[in-house]
Amino acid sequence: MLLRVAAGGIAAAALVAAVHPFIAFGAPAGALPNFSVDTVSSGSEVTWTAFDPLTTPIEAAVVNDGSSRCFGGGSHGDGCFDRISSMVDRHGAAAGFTANYNNGTDILGLAVVDHHAWAPADPHTTSLCVGDSIPGSTRPTITITKSGDATTCKTAVSGELIVANSQPDIEGQADENHKGAFWWSVEQSSPVQRTLVGLKQDGTVMIAVVSAVKAKQRNGLTLPQAARWLIDHGVVQAIALDGGHQAEAYVAGRGSIVPLQAGEPGVQVSLMLGRTVPVIPAPPATPAPAVPAAAAPAPAPAPAAPAPSHRPSPTPTPRGPVPGTGVLGSVVLPRLPESGALPAPDQPSLRPAAGSGTSDASVPQVAVGGSPGGPQAAPTSSGGLTSW
Repeated sequence: MLLRVAAGGIAAAALVAAVHPFIAFGAPAGALPNFSVDTVSSGSEVTWTAFDPLTTPIEAAVVNDGSSRCFGGGSHGDGCFDRISSMVDRHGAAAGFTANYNNGTDILGLAVVDHHAWAPADPHTTSLCVGDSIPGSTRPTITITKSGDATTCKTAVSGELIVANSQPDIEGQADENHKGAFWWSVEQSSPVQRTLVGLKQDGTVMIAVVSAVKAKQRNGLTLPQAARWLIDHGVVQAIALDGGHQAEAYVAGRGSIVPLQAGEPGVQVSLMLGRTVPVIPAPPATPAPAVPAAAAPAPAPAPAAPAPSHRPSPTPTPRGPVPGTGVLGSVVLPRLPESGALPAPDQPSLRPAAGSGTSDASVPQVAVGGSPGGPQAAPTSSGGLTSW
């Protein structure tokens, strides 16, 4: 949930580079990419997977699948919450993760399921936009963007930009601890649970959940540390989705695969991975059947005529390959200026008023060291910047 009381003042733990891979927690063969666990401090870890969207569909679900009770009359959630496990089961997905932030009532940021927008884009947020594809044949175009909509995105979830062009770029960092500002309560400088999704240069997608190493504890990474961890693992663009006690990774048949701070959370949007599909190989070239030779005429009293020549078999037309696998779409990452502070939580509306001014100047697309809203924690590692 976005509106949490900041706990600030917790010292950042040094990152430890111990990685423990394991295989999909016993999931059925071919059902889900492998997960790994990266121990990043004595009390926190990252559970992550990197997969090819050519063979692992990326999907989303909203609370109660968009029921009129939760989305009627222009509502965008209406205070409804659902378990990720229920969303995964209803959709037959392989895994589900926490997605959009909320303000306790409504979804914050663009949420699109099968080209239907259940919540509109918000200028403060940045979206993961997944376009259409031919399963097993062409990859979808995947972007991290400010300008996605239900026309260009088959699936979209939204969060806070933290990596742009292989550099930390923390969106809304100037909002930290300024109650009423949009990102005031996400605790950028505190080591807490996080849900992260990023794009790698080779077209693969990474989803990571930062958690404490034990359930019912509160620990994780600061946003600058999370950005550096992603960059060190080859991510070039990334957003942070909802975190804290909301951070969750659920695998069908296995349940929650990360330690939960407060039990299975209720969410309004889930980012899901579909069952994997096999890559469709190019069909082999099939030669055309030979045409039988014409039969020789019966002998006649007259001198035998020369035997007719056989008709040559046609040359088979070779089959071309299936359509190309595509490449990672161009990433659109213009930073929009902040559009004003939100009203205090005790006021009726938590949405910013149109034209309420700006609180941050426009930021270039490539922002080395993060946005100018405030200083970032010094990177804990310099590796990984060119490892892909």
